[in-house]
Amino acid sequence: MNGNRAATVRKAKSAPGSTGVISYGGFVDTGERDRELIGSRKWVTYSNAFSRPPVAIAAILRYALMSGARWSLVENKAGGRDAARGVEIVHDGLFDARLEGGDTWPEIVGKAGMSWFNGSSLHAFAMARRKDGLVTFSDISHRPMDTIDKWLRSADNRPFDAVEQLTRDGKRATIPLAQCLYVVERMLSDDPYGVGVLRLVVERIRRTGRYEALEGSELFSSLGGLPIARAPLGEINEQLSSLPDDQKQARKQELTAPITTVVSERIKTPEKQQYAVLASDTYQGSDPNTISTVKKWDIEIVKGELQGLVEIRKVITDLDLDVARILGVEFVFVGGGDSAGTYGMHESKVGLFQSTLQASLDRIAVRARDQLARRLVAANGLDPDTATPALVPEKITITAVLDAVAALEGLSRAGLHPKDPARNMIRERLELPPEPDEAIEAELMAPRVTIPPDDDEGDVDDLDDDDPAPEDIEPKKPEEIDEP
Repeated sequence: MNGNRAATVRKAKSAPGSTGVISYGGFVDTGERDRELIGSRKWVTYSNAFSRPPVAIAAILRYALMSGARWSLVENKAGGRDAARGVEIVHDGLFDARLEGGDTWPEIVGKAGMSWFNGSSLHAFAMARRKDGLVTFSDISHRPMDTIDKWLRSADNRPFDAVEQLTRDGKRATIPLAQCLYVVERMLSDDPYGVGVLRLVVERIRRTGRYEALEGSELFSSLGGLPIARAPLGEINEQLSSLPDDQKQARKQELTAPITTVVSERIKTPEKQQYAVLASDTYQGSDPNTISTVKKWDIEIVKGELQGLVEIRKVITDLDLDVARILGVEFVFVGGGDSAGTYGMHESKVGLFQSTLQASLDRIAVRARDQLARRLVAANGLDPDTATPALVPEKITITAVLDAVAALEGLSRAGLHPKDPARNMIRERLELPPEPDEAIEAELMAPRVTIPPDDDEGDVDDLDDDDPAPEDIEPKKPEEIDEP
């Protein structure tokens, strides 16, 4: 019985069941029911979302910090001598590779980090052999997800192994995923396109757009005023009474066109300076000697009060703040305008944003190790299981220097034993080097030597050739120091 169980385990290659992702001829049914998020409309909606301030701020910060991170390599512990060679291969073949597109590895990481917004990111690569025999990456180029038309796989219960790209000029190309750096966000779905954070905020962004349109309309109508046009329609009708009915209306529109055009088009075309030439005739009463002041033709703009704009602006601000909270950049709004918040709250939110960025970098590091570094090591004739190094991004630091100094001051007052391992753990969290060893500490704690000032004019820090070196100056004893 135990033997049968062991045999069953050895034969199992994949977990039972299915991810539920359905594709028809390569076209994936994502289960999305929002029309604006299906097919090509999805990418137009996402592209428009980047114009909102919270999304734009989050994108700028994430790309700048992720593309500015430095990377290092850690040897594979199981590799022995090949581990050191694996580090050299990945360093020269990936980190320092001259890529055809001109991008550097940090820039590729920054672009891959945009999968957090869109759901996924795809970068196709190619390799070439250098003159010295080393195989390196020759190109790692981004393939926009809006150009990925089909997802291909050998069976419905198997992972996707290739994509078909439909470029904007109508050309198709099949790209094996084995030749790609493929980063996907599967937080809410196993859809190969992924589900990015924009899917979580797009409805609020659309509501914000509707409120802003309402705000603009209210501004135009209130600040621009309500136009009231006056025309002698009675006289016009009397003059046109002899015309046939089919000509009467056309002639009437022709006579009133100068005034009706200005009234009807003044908001639709605000960039056009409009005017009307109207007759200055006034109405005449029964007494011909009485001069009337009422003009037959006239345009009057009735100004209105700005009603509801404060409420609309408050709703727009709240929606933007909700989007900023979801994106993790709420700290940008703290202390700005009418927003409330303290600097302590600001720093705690910055720390959370920093942790989110670091997690994204660590995930990309794992994907790059499995999809790029392993293939590079194997292409150079080494065992990827034992020689592939780990890719390690530097920790993103948004900590103020004064905070670090204050923490060190508190550490010195904590009364911890000099050998307590907690001291180095705390320093590591502050992105500081470990405690110095005893020899360095003794040198740091040695009394400082005072260099006598130079009597010559000029910079007191300049030393003449005949002056003794600072380390050759012996400090005077207390009794040898002259009293001032």
